[in-house]
Amino acid sequence: MSESRMQTTLEQLLAELRTLISQMVQDTSELVSDAVDALRHRDVQLAKEVIDRDQQIDQQDTQVDELVAKILALQQPVASDLRAVIGTLKISGELERVSDHAVNIAESAIALAVKEELPISNEVLYMAAVAELMLASAVESFMDANTIIARGVLSSDDEVDDLNRNITRQLTDTMTEQPSRIEAGMELIRVCKNLERIADHATNIAEDVIYINDAKLVKHTGR
Repeated sequence: MSESRMQTTLEQLLAELRTLISQMVQDTSELVSDAVDALRHRDVQLAKEVIDRDQQIDQQDTQVDELVAKILALQQPVASDLRAVIGTLKISGELERVSDHAVNIAESAIALAVKEELPISNEVLYMAAVAELMLASAVESFMDANTIIARGVLSSDDEVDDLNRNITRQLTDTMTEQPSRIEAGMELIRVCKNLERIADHATNIAEDVIYINDAKLVKHTGR
């Protein structure tokens, strides 16, 4: 195969990969948003739909894996193309794990729907909003190749960690003082832990964006 033909084929495969990951980005973002809405509104039906839709994200992750393997085996990309392929593979894995955490939140939403004794606090909803914004910004930075947005995501991670610690402490105090709220309190702690993990995955995506575009590894370097 001529060099020009190989380049054309590589460009086509990279475009196919971008289309696939773009759909995965959209579907995962909607899954997280719907999981939080199910929690906020105690919407059991919506929560069940979130759980059912997770399989679609898993299938997309597998499709990305297979396409990346094909590109690496047949096209042997180098430099920026190689970083784009490897980075997309890593981001796909992060999105798949985000969808798993959305499912966990949906499961907690179902459990909490019948536990009126402990309302969903504004602090929990604020933490959810911050985590959602981080994910939205991370995927935007990826789609637009914008490392400025990516670095903004990195700076938000500590806020979510602090929120998780503070809310968990408040819930623990509530459960100690009011044992009847222990079951609901544990579900809310689980929700917060999953929100924290979504924020962590958003941070990982942002780090991958910086690697793809600047060829710079920022993990464990103080960012």
